[in-house]
Amino acid sequence: MASAVEIADGVWLHKGALSPSEQVFVFERIADVYGSRGSPHGAIAELARKAQPGRIALAFQAGEAAIPAELQALGFRIFQKLRGCAAEFHAQRLNAVLYPLGSDLRMHQDNLDGEVLLFSVGCTVSFQFHVKNDLPVQIAMESGDVVSFNGGTAYQVRHGISEVLAESCVHPELPDVLHRARLGLQLRNS
Repeated sequence: MASAVEIADGVWLHKGALSPSEQVFVFERIADVYGSRGSPHGAIAELARKAQPGRIALAFQAGEAAIPAELQALGFRIFQKLRGCAAEFHAQRLNAVLYPLGSDLRMHQDNLDGEVLLFSVGCTVSFQFHVKNDLPVQIAMESGDVVSFNGGTAYQVRHGISEVLAESCVHPELPDVLHRARLGLQLRNS
């Protein structure tokens, strides 16, 4: 597993944090959580297939009780690698968004205290952020990368996606839908 780098005050990037098999695992667990909400199996792939360019294909939230134990364990392990062995992380909220090609997410600030782990699976995105009054920074967030920051108002981390890059998923073992879209999974401990 690659090492994490602090790319701005309180914003950490962990390149290649998830192996391709872990990325498949994340996608399958999100499909399970989405399916448990009454959606048929395979619904995520169908949503992405029907998505109109520039529109988000799927967005949902789940509380702590709906977060699979395996995703909790993965979040804890990644957070420990980012912040050190004594660090604690227990997700209380899950947000999942499927961004098809042509979609974006305007810059915003979460305003919810607590640490955020943002997993990227599928196509590469141009991820933008800025902290307080610093100049905006843009990075390529590739499949398997994880960004971490505190989403609280005091930290003033604004972030967004300017573009989902076509033909940028380099892992053939990922489901077909992730070669045409990016799954953003956010685990929060607040």
